[in-house]
Amino acid sequence: MAIGLFMRLPVELHLSIIDKLELQDTILLARTNQYFRSIIPTPTHGDLLKAEADTWARDRGLYACSGCVNLRRFEEFADDMKKGKRSRGGTKATERLCLQCGVARCLYTHGVSIKIYGRSHVLCQLCGRFTDRTARHAVCEACLPGVEWPPAHAVEHSSVREHVSPRTARIYCGRTPTDELFGIWHD
Repeated sequence: MAIGLFMRLPVELHLSIIDKLELQDTILLARTNQYFRSIIPTPTHGDLLKAEADTWARDRGLYACSGCVNLRRFEEFADDMKKGKRSRGGTKATERLCLQCGVARCLYTHGVSIKIYGRSHVLCQLCGRFTDRTARHAVCEACLPGVEWPPAHAVEHSSVREHVSPRTARIYCGRTPTDELFGIWHD
């Protein structure tokens, strides 16, 4: 009965109440029904950075990702994204990316070693999975020779090209080597 009365309040009162709520409560209220989801604005990355400093976010181990603009668990970030200038309240916290966004934006590329919980992990060059057990040439055990080629679980990533020259330090992400030669980088 009380929920029915609350829903009968004018939109202006709902918005006034929402403005006084903390971010966690606003997110929970937006999940209750389509009406609140439509009137509650999506939190910005700045809002999420402020929220990650709160005790509820610290207790749950949540960090803000600038790529997907979400609060994500501690486990979903590489060690480098959780310490130093990218730590909570750090000067470069606005540049922090979760593992998924790091792969999508070519920060983490196939074959590059990444520390997660102090252990080296590699993004397999064939299937794109993070693995801590790698064979030669940064390929996971599931993709080793002797298994059908390409493996059934391999995922084709259109954003990551297969051409990686060993002579250059830059990894090509949807670009050709001539783009670097002529300075055509769309960053």
